[in-house]
Amino acid sequence: SRVSAGRLIRLLEDCRFIRLHAPRIETGSVSPEAADTHVLRRHGNDGVRRLHNADLSIAAGELLRGDLVVRGRLTIGEAARIEGSVKCEKDMVLGPRVEISGTVVTERHLQVGPYCILHGPVIAERGLLIARGTRCGARDMPTTVTAPRITVETGVVVFGTMWAREQGEVIAAV
Repeated sequence: SRVSAGRLIRLLEDCRFIRLHAPRIETGSVSPEAADTHVLRRHGNDGVRRLHNADLSIAAGELLRGDLVVRGRLTIGEAARIEGSVKCEKDMVLGPRVEISGTVVTERHLQVGPYCILHGPVIAERGLLIARGTRCGARDMPTTVTAPRITVETGVVVFGTMWAREQGEVIAAV
């Protein structure tokens, strides 16, 4: 069912959901790092759109400016930063502390590592796993997180809408 609130929705471990909308959605206890609600700004990009016709791995700590379209599987290493949007035709894995300023879209499954910052919409066509400490959107820049099935660990903050078209659940942080 749908749940909306004018200020905050807090989901506890083992809670199931479909569609949530609030200025702030928290799962379980939120660490100060994830709870930081300062205004996040979208980074500009250099207007470059990159198309990669196979699997792609982006190294840990790498900075990529511009939009990225990957026809294979995409793996983004720890603390890498993408100043643009990312689209992938196969599975996508984001390592810990990845930051993406634009939209994140995959036609399959998306695994978001701990303490990531995702500024724009997050769309997975099959399934989505979000690890602890991750922040999606910002207080002054709400976003949408959606997939048929969403599994989210405790300690995550979403500003805006979280919509599991079939089923969403909150699990203990690993």
